[in-house]
Amino acid sequence: MKKKRREEWRVLVLHNDFPDGVRQNGFYGHGGTLEKIIKKNIAPSANLKWHFHGGYIRPERATLMRRLKQADVLISAYPWNMDMEDDHMHWHEAEKSMLEILQNIKKENKKIKIFFLIEPHHLSNEFQKIGEFINGVHDETLYDYFKRR
Repeated sequence: MKKKRREEWRVLVLHNDFPDGVRQNGFYGHGGTLEKIIKKNIAPSANLKWHFHGGYIRPERATLMRRLKQADVLISAYPWNMDMEDDHMHWHEAEKSMLEILQNIKKENKKIKIFFLIEPHHLSNEFQKIGEFINGVHDETLYDYFKRR
């Protein structure tokens, strides 16, 4: 009898509160609590390619941009792309930046499912067209998505 091939899911978690270079995190990162919950209880047969990135999305971050273009799922802590090194950046600019980047990613990667842990201050309708807002990582909507796949 042939073994059923395990489906591969590329999951990327982006958390702007961490510096750009951070790729490990005990909760959100590879091997962390969130991945273990999904792997053990929700998608035990899935082959998860799990990546965590902190910081601001910029084109120069080649690894992050490549992973966004290949991801099946993006879990983004915030619907804004706040550059913490730019003292003059305002929330509306950060939201617009994130929206533009993710709209472009969605054009290139039509399969990507995007979840946001927090709602934006201003562009809710626009973000709802490209992703879904959930009430934290324990929201059943996130787990239901993995169960349905």
